[in-house]
Amino acid sequence: MKELSPIERRELKSRAHALHPVVSIASKGLAPSVLAEIDASLKSHELIKVRVYGADKDVREALMAELCQQVDASPVQHIGNILIVYRQNPPEAEPAPTPAKVTGRVRTPDRTPGRTAAGKAKTAKQPISKVKSAMTGQRRKIEYGQLRNTRTAAVKRRTSGQR
Repeated sequence: MKELSPIERRELKSRAHALHPVVSIASKGLAPSVLAEIDASLKSHELIKVRVYGADKDVREALMAELCQQVDASPVQHIGNILIVYRQNPPEAEPAPTPAKVTGRVRTPDRTPGRTAAGKAKTAKQPISKVKSAMTGQRRKIEYGQLRNTRTAAVKRRTSGQR
């Protein structure tokens, strides 16, 4: 069981604020099936909330200490009927990149052809036209927020004298 610093504990409390309890402990206490479920949840999430039913404060504190000792986790917070528990997963070894072809290039599995590092599709390098095609009434929106009247000279002549 690792002791958390106050800064780590504060950060974990803020991360746990939006979480919902994933395991409930009722009258049977820490049964082996409950411990197995807590262990599986800690493996997948690292930070979990546990709800305790029907126990007063002293029993809940003892339950949290026993729980953290059994699953090798760190207690973060005990507030009301909710226990917040954290266990850091061991860092995974990075998989070696697989060779692509005989050319000697190495392709990493997280990048696909035609995509940038941010995951967006590559776009062709074409000049951007200044006039956008969205029509709003008789005006067309131009880049940089400028507006121009789109009525032609013939339409202006015809409508101005015929009233």
